[in-house]
Amino acid sequence: GYPQALFGIVQGGSFRDLRELSVEQVLKMELDGIAIGGEAIGFDMEKTVEIVDWVRPMLPQDKLRYTMGVGLNPQDLIDVVRSGIDVFDCVAPTRNARHGALYHGRAVPDGQWVRFENGLERGRLLIKKSIFAKDDRPVLEGCSCLTCQHYSRGYLHYLFKKKQALYASLACIHNVHVMQETCNVMRQAIVTHSASASH
Repeated sequence: GYPQALFGIVQGGSFRDLRELSVEQVLKMELDGIAIGGEAIGFDMEKTVEIVDWVRPMLPQDKLRYTMGVGLNPQDLIDVVRSGIDVFDCVAPTRNARHGALYHGRAVPDGQWVRFENGLERGRLLIKKSIFAKDDRPVLEGCSCLTCQHYSRGYLHYLFKKKQALYASLACIHNVHVMQETCNVMRQAIVTHSASASH
């Protein structure tokens, strides 16, 4: 019963003039939201944020802003939301999980905003490593996802090495949960900052 939303996609590669021209053309159409896609978006996060900063002043306040393919790492979400983006999507959390890279860290308040505080190995635990074969700890201590609440690193290591189908489900549950928790922390920071700004 929900209508589909139609988004126009801002293209133009790494050229500011082409991006701005693309925005002008997209805004001439009756659309539910504005997507920012194409070269660099989600792949090169420094350039992604730069492109968002170029076009953001041109975007209407009453339409959703969407960066396509952003979400390789939890910090990527934090960076684009700080730049004014509302929604994003990426296959990386589940793809990384299936290939043995499990997010290790958590989003934490940082002044008026948020940052992702990495745990192991630049924010990823590589479950295939033999050091986890007999590790009884969860992937991320303190994580409330089903995987961390009920399964150990050692068991996940075993499932991964044996190519068991259950591994992918448990790994994906964890990575998606970390992304969702990152969004929850950002949402709370926005609400708290908005409330304090209105007083």
